[in-house]
Amino acid sequence: MVAPNEKIKVDLSPFEETMLIPLWARGAEVHEDPPILCDEEAARLVDRLDYDFSILTDRMFMNSYMRTRFALRSVVMDEYVQDFLTLYPRATIVELGCGLSTRFERVDNGELQWYCLDLPDAMRFREKLVPATERCENMVGSMLEKDWISRVLREEGPWMIVIEGVLPYFEEEQVKCLFKMLCDYFGGGRLVFDTQTELYRRLIKPGKLVYAEDSDSGLEFQWVVRDIHEIEKWDDRLELLETQTTHDMVPRANHRIPLKIRMLEGVSKYWWGEYRLNVFEMVDEPVKD
Repeated sequence: MVAPNEKIKVDLSPFEETMLIPLWARGAEVHEDPPILCDEEAARLVDRLDYDFSILTDRMFMNSYMRTRFALRSVVMDEYVQDFLTLYPRATIVELGCGLSTRFERVDNGELQWYCLDLPDAMRFREKLVPATERCENMVGSMLEKDWISRVLREEGPWMIVIEGVLPYFEEEQVKCLFKMLCDYFGGGRLVFDTQTELYRRLIKPGKLVYAEDSDSGLEFQWVVRDIHEIEKWDDRLELLETQTTHDMVPRANHRIPLKIRMLEGVSKYWWGEYRLNVFEMVDEPVKD
């Protein structure tokens, strides 16, 4: 157990260390006037870390553009979850590859059940900052395996599966297998996730954003999507309900996105598609073991 006022040292792999980027972005956003997202819990967690965030704040690209993008992503995904909770107040929400997510604190309605899943080292670190509670459980495991599913199926559902900022690191075949598995067990629920584009696979090397000393870490995006409707062809049980593009989100913070970035994204979408935040229905009934 870490004392409440004790600073927590960061000892993570290049992949795991990327979880600090969205946390930092949400925490820094509270100081904007007005903020896109007001995540006081994220700001508190950032203050607890013994970590040099200057590698992010000293880079203008990260300190403005990327911070804005992460805040927008969080807001839109929060809205997707809140829409689901409006329909099903006692729903079960599962965040796969949760990292240091504080979404539970932002959208909790006092009735839902929440599960957070991540790999062992990432979850050990999360437990130091965001320990489990009665209605927000932490689980250790890989989203690509079935080990965690029986624990979630203890709840009656309906279920919403949220995967934020993780799937682009996987190969397409891994994502296909994951979606099939989720449809098998969580039919009638919804699946929320973001999709990356070829533009940012070429421009951004996530491992270098926070782990600049390891230039050969090899951490980069793998799965990119040009046409979001292609995913519906993977499995008849996947039905697109809603999708928002980069440009759909920009009006909320148009003044904070550099014009040259907006122009680059506007042109590249004709070849490589757009970054998207998506909600899919998983239409079949769940499989019962």
